[in-house]
Amino acid sequence: MRVSGSGGGYENSGGRNNRSDSFRHKHHLGQKVKGTILKYISDDMAWISIDGNKLLAQLKSTHQVGSRLTFLIKQLVPDIVLKEIFEFDSDKADVLGLASSFDTARTLFENRFRKRLSNRPSTPYLFSPETFLEDLISDISLYAAFKDAVDCASSISNHLEIKNKGCILYQPWLMPHGRRQTTFIRDLPQHEEEELIEVICEFEHFRWGMVRSEFLYKKPKLGYKLKIQNTCKDKSLLKYLANRTYPALNTKIQCLGLTKFSQNIHGSILTKMLFGT
Repeated sequence: MRVSGSGGGYENSGGRNNRSDSFRHKHHLGQKVKGTILKYISDDMAWISIDGNKLLAQLKSTHQVGSRLTFLIKQLVPDIVLKEIFEFDSDKADVLGLASSFDTARTLFENRFRKRLSNRPSTPYLFSPETFLEDLISDISLYAAFKDAVDCASSISNHLEIKNKGCILYQPWLMPHGRRQTTFIRDLPQHEEEELIEVICEFEHFRWGMVRSEFLYKKPKLGYKLKIQNTCKDKSLLKYLANRTYPALNTKIQCLGLTKFSQNIHGSILTKMLFGT
């Protein structure tokens, strides 16, 4: 086996000559090739498939099995020497731009909205959509900031829907005291005719930290789990939620449990859906 540079080298002796010759006939020096990791045999050695050729590579970086890597062909004889390179991923860059734009627009709106709320004698924990709209109509700059945030959320939804990953909404009236509100909705695959819908509402609260309500709806039942980052009253809160009634709704809502987030949680539902983290 021969290794060169900071990338990987391929083992080409013994019974592997046929694979090496096939690779040489199909490729040339300076060419970029993509390979898929098939199986690790040690911490830095793995079988990789490149254009149908199964070759053994030494890697300097760690990747998951199934990852697609890009290599530059540095040498073909007497040994095949490839250098692992890192290419700019335009799709991930676009997604990062969408997420960044939404976060900026949402923050600008929330800063304006909090100033308006501070002038109220009291602010309910839950706004009705009608009350929220009245505030927007009476303040053109507030409306413009909200529209920017909604437009950014719509762009992210378009990206998610193309990949059949659901959609997101921005609904700040659900928790006017909170920040960074996001609602995520998607249909879950079912073997039966009835559809199963998942809805996740998330926001950050100055006292509770990150709060996430995870709803599952399968007609006529609606259940949810509540996750809160900062709470020391799990039993009393769970009892309160279990006894809550919602007469305006035509379905029964069941609280399925209350758990705590990890204290050092940073990722939001949006981050998870866009980047898988």
